[in-house]
Amino acid sequence: MLERLKNLLQEELQREKMTDGAEAAAPEHAFVARQPVFDKKGTIWGYELLYRRPENAPSADVASGTAATASVIMNGFERVLSRLKTGDKVLINFTGDLLEPQVSSLLPTESCVFEILEDVQPTPEILRSIAAIKKAGYTVALDDYVGQAHLQPF
Repeated sequence: MLERLKNLLQEELQREKMTDGAEAAAPEHAFVARQPVFDKKGTIWGYELLYRRPENAPSADVASGTAATASVIMNGFERVLSRLKTGDKVLINFTGDLLEPQVSSLLPTESCVFEILEDVQPTPEILRSIAAIKKAGYTVALDDYVGQAHLQPF
């Protein structure tokens, strides 16, 4: 399943590269950071996976959020999954481009949390995609949500 997801992400990156004209390939030597997420009791509930640049790279810039998410999934998701305790969650930042049911069907429902980035707009298409992702059994979270009115539809 993860191999199919990697192929889908590569296709999305190629499509983005052709559309934007910018280099959108996921970096080959990227690192994935695992940041703990705590529950109200201070117990680790899961880990947010974050793109991090190699130490000797001049910057952490990637062509897009899609490229960063692709790098996280392709370079670290499987490693982190194998180290989780039962019940731990993995939060992955998703751009609007990647919020499609075909992507979600390739990730494990019991551990993957779709974290919707704060710049994703609640368009009817995005809301339908999120509803399908939720219906498939996934947890959905909003990144950096602090009550912004324009994000209320989520």
